[in-house]
Amino acid sequence: MEEMTYHKEGDYLIPDMKPEPLADELRFWGEQYIKYKRKSNRAWVVCHKMNGTLLPLAIEVQKSAEEMEKKETERLMKEYEVTTELHNNNPLEWVARMNKIKAEVRSMIMEEIICV
Repeated sequence: MEEMTYHKEGDYLIPDMKPEPLADELRFWGEQYIKYKRKSNRAWVVCHKMNGTLLPLAIEVQKSAEEMEKKETERLMKEYEVTTELHNNNPLEWVARMNKIKAEVRSMIMEEIICV
């Protein structure tokens, strides 16, 4: 681990902190994971943040969630018969079905991956 360095501002020593390199990779599902963990187990979040393992864990969960999101969306589109033909002939019905699919997939991911 890197040694902490400080710089002086007035009478105070301020730590020289660098942004975590993985923070740019964090997207919706990784943020949802951290948010859920903060609410349910704040000590766990603090421990992992201090060890530098919080962002890698969140990114791993994010990848799993994004993979599941893609697979389940494709599966449900076939199940609900959401096609380009439907999109061309009845766009409002297509949007309604896609919104239903999106809600179901989000619910699945929250239940099976994020809130575990």
